[in-house]
Amino acid sequence: MPFASAITCSSAIIGPIFPPSIPLIIYGTVTGASVLQLLLGGIVPGLLCTVALMAMAAWLAKRRGYPRAERWPTRGEVVRDMLPAIPALLAPVILIVGMLAGFFTPIEIASATVAYTIAISALFYRKLTLKDLMIGLVTPPMGLALYLVSDIAKVSMKDVLREMLPFYVPLVATLLAITYIPWLTTWLPRLAIGP
Repeated sequence: MPFASAITCSSAIIGPIFPPSIPLIIYGTVTGASVLQLLLGGIVPGLLCTVALMAMAAWLAKRRGYPRAERWPTRGEVVRDMLPAIPALLAPVILIVGMLAGFFTPIEIASATVAYTIAISALFYRKLTLKDLMIGLVTPPMGLALYLVSDIAKVSMKDVLREMLPFYVPLVATLLAITYIPWLTTWLPRLAIGP
């Protein structure tokens, strides 16, 4: 259970940087920064972080000899399991395409997203910047995700933190990559809407 808790906690930082990111929408609305550029700029870091965390989880699972499924799922099982996720997976696409096509303004997107968030009782995060990748969610003393995962999974904070240690490697590596290779966050917004 601590390993699953660590994976859940580590991946909690992806939502706030990947569209439709409420913190980025709020940040852009409050500061006057382009919400569309912020959202587009979060796609590559979000994907990089996802791949890095998946690689770390796979490596740890193999190294520790965790059991695997006896077989790969069939195409039908994959489709069946993906169907409920389609609305959530389409949300970023609808958001970005809608803004690029001029159907939504940042304020309209912000309003709809906030209303949606309130409806599903989402959490408010302590940081609003893309640069820190929301790593504050998973680091003490303010690590909201650590407290939540520990409480929900009924696993001690100590056990979750011990399992989290390897996951800080891909999180910090992704942070360093987007900090020192700025085009990772700027090329997609430039490609989509120009300089």
